Amino acid sequence: MLHTTYRVAAAVAVAVVLAGCASTAPASDPTPARQAQASSAPTVGEHRQVAPDAPAASSLAWDQSSKAAALDVATKAMTLYARPSVGEEKWLADLKPLFTPAAAEDYAYVDPSLIPISTFGAGDLSIDENNGYAVLAQFGSPAGTFGVQLHRTGRDAPFEVVRFVVPEGAK
Repeated sequence: MLHTTYRVAAAVAVAVVLAGCASTAPASDPTPARQAQASSAPTVGEHRQVAPDAPAASSLAWDQSSKAAALDVATKAMTLYARPSVGEEKWLADLKPLFTPAAAEDYAYVDPSLIPISTFGAGDLSIDENNGYAVLAQFGSPAGTFGVQLHRTGRDAPFEVVRFVVPEGAK
């Protein structure tokens, strides 16, 4: 009985130690686990994504120029993302200027050779008219619909890539 108790205690201890060592996003995973949240003050994880004095999300209107700017950034980002034959350093260096600081950290260890596409179709914006800060651009591909989640910190601020959205099963 005493041996059984020690075995159970040892198994629990090993499980606790291993759980503490587990990573939330493996280096080889082309899609970080960090999720963006839309609100009147958009955040990514625990990081605030707009200035405290920025207008409410609903006060930023989606005019044609902001839609065109968002689609332009998303298309450029997707073009730079969908390059599985490019080395890791070049891949990240090319994308980094388009990323939020959090996204730059999240994608620092991505292996682009694991990205399952190198071609994709024209982009389409999925706009929430009540949130002028964030938008999702979607691109069809042979492996499914990929997305580029963007945000801006104010009316005249550039759109930045928060994350790429990979279709289920496309790895």
